[in-house]
Amino acid sequence: MNSKVDQTILPEHVVQWLRPTALGAASLLSVFGGAAAAQSQFLTGSTCPLQAQVVEWDLPQGGTDNQPGAIFVDIRSSSDSSVWFVTRNTGVADNQKVYKLQLRDRKNPASFTSWTLDGASVVTGGLRRVHASEDARFVIVRTLNLLELVDTQKCTTDAAGTKTCERLDFLDQPGALGVSDVATDSQSNVFTAATTPVSETTTERVSYVQRLKANAVTQLKPGVVTANVIRWNVGGGAGTCQFAGGLECIAGVATKRGDSRFVYFSSPADNSVGELDTQMDTVRRFPLSTVAAAEPRQIDVDEEGIVWVVTGSDHLVRIDPRKKVGWCTSSNCAAMSSHRMPGAANDPFGVTIDRGGRRGRNESEQFRNEVVGYTATGSSEVGLLIPDGKLFPVEAKPNPAPRDPETVTGDQDRATQETGNVFPDFKKVTVVPAPDNGDGLFLEAEIFEKGSFAPLGITPDRQGRFGTFYYAVGEPMPDEDSAAVDPLDPAASVLKRIERITFPRVARRPDNPRDKDDYDDDGIRDDKDTDRDDDGVSDSMDKDWDNDCVVNEMDDDDDGDHLEDKYDRPDRQEQKRTEWAPTAGGTSNTYTVTTTSSTTLITVVATASDLGMPISIEIVDPLGVVVMSAVPTPGTALATTVPLRAGNYTVRVKNNGLTSVGLETLLITQSLPLM
Repeated sequence: MNSKVDQTILPEHVVQWLRPTALGAASLLSVFGGAAAAQSQFLTGSTCPLQAQVVEWDLPQGGTDNQPGAIFVDIRSSSDSSVWFVTRNTGVADNQKVYKLQLRDRKNPASFTSWTLDGASVVTGGLRRVHASEDARFVIVRTLNLLELVDTQKCTTDAAGTKTCERLDFLDQPGALGVSDVATDSQSNVFTAATTPVSETTTERVSYVQRLKANAVTQLKPGVVTANVIRWNVGGGAGTCQFAGGLECIAGVATKRGDSRFVYFSSPADNSVGELDTQMDTVRRFPLSTVAAAEPRQIDVDEEGIVWVVTGSDHLVRIDPRKKVGWCTSSNCAAMSSHRMPGAANDPFGVTIDRGGRRGRNESEQFRNEVVGYTATGSSEVGLLIPDGKLFPVEAKPNPAPRDPETVTGDQDRATQETGNVFPDFKKVTVVPAPDNGDGLFLEAEIFEKGSFAPLGITPDRQGRFGTFYYAVGEPMPDEDSAAVDPLDPAASVLKRIERITFPRVARRPDNPRDKDDYDDDGIRDDKDTDRDDDGVSDSMDKDWDNDCVVNEMDDDDDGDHLEDKYDRPDRQEQKRTEWAPTAGGTSNTYTVTTTSSTTLITVVATASDLGMPISIEIVDPLGVVVMSAVPTPGTALATTVPLRAGNYTVRVKNNGLTSVGLETLLITQSLPLM
């Protein structure tokens, strides 16, 4: 295993590696505690090793049904989230399954449900839920030749007590090369990609992006269904993926969250990421050679439309499809950046984005609100990138992508359903920071310390703190710390392991942090927990409650959730939103704050870029009554009110000066705790 730097490195060196950015060097230091003498804030490496919290679930062994691959989280409510994953079983037939791991309390057992996939699956690719229906009952899995749709609620139980659910197996890509990811939208569209093989009747391969309408399936005859698909001929080897190390990678397919007009896909034949416009039937290509990267693999797109792709050349590449920088000023321009992983032989598999707000308060703060999680399969590490660096311009002109309507046939089959429970296991692993070489700060968690190897799929946990991810362990082994398996049992090495990792607080506070008042996930709220970081030292004797190597007296975020202590009560649930806008003299910015019956306080803080400019705040309740009016004050203004009724409150922040300034507004609600 390749450790990037000496593990005895002092955590304060992380600060030395943080280059001045648009935030400024002083601001970067301030997020670690806010004192001028930054070095004295930190504990030494001998007393405070940099660590990440890991929660592990080992599902029971079941034959050769192992090696979890693609993974994603389905959040149904604040107290109900499910982790979905598939087992890959490369080259082993009749053993692949799709799993739902339901997590309501990370202290108590999680329940899991599995459904068998078709015996001809061979190897699995991506999976997604179909969210068009209120119950989101369908799960879609891409396998080598099949697109498999499991109806998790259309189930029956036979006389022997065996429960099965309907599964539709569409033979939509016979002989396809490689397996792609899956993307879905709110209209039940399912997007995949494929490249056809050369045959006796074809002299060339055809690469396409396919859209199947999952809620428009027609019964052709008993046991047989059909579905209409559209295939856009995009070329470039879509649906294929170069790989090393023996674990086939997933060819990227992704859409912007909430908008599937543009579909992004890996295009390895011409070393690019493609953008399919499904309305205009055109395709644009962003060449990875622009940023010295190669071999595109999995892709993720966030709600801002920012695209990240992981590559076989050990790069994370960021694409802003419509940003103009440098010489490129046409409507076809895009901006790209490249971020090189530390070390060598990472053989990365998965990439995902955790966003903590809008794209940036202004154009100069391009990377402010995003961190990127990834899995380095070759080095058995899970990484987090705090991106920085230079944006490179590229002009990507659209070319025709002809659409081809087709009809595919599917079998109505049955998927055997099984259920069980699994206990979580809490661990801590070493986190190794790598020097910032100009394109961002990398933190890499050495999960191999605890018997987890070859991580594959990864997805953010948006109910956890910023920088929290679920991931699938491709090659889990029992370790001496594990309470879930018997290390002496030789069969125990065949496991299905899912882990959740929370990285130490990153050196960039997001605009919209996620309040988390149970630091160690033990089910005890921090204000009631006598050892909130579960390190065996009582809080009365502990100098560092959140293990970020900043002593409590100098730490403005004692629970590591990126929400400043002055706004964060451990016995309340806070939500903070940051808005920024240039504001002309005499004009106001208007925002909406939604409250519920449990909301106890609204706080608004406004700051002007010119600290001499007078600004004021007004809060109006749902009935139109002004309940708070803060008089103009220079530079900054504060207003609070206790909401007497639930609904939408209107906040007006006014520049009372004569000239334009930038106004940053913090909108904070405080509510009764969820736990």
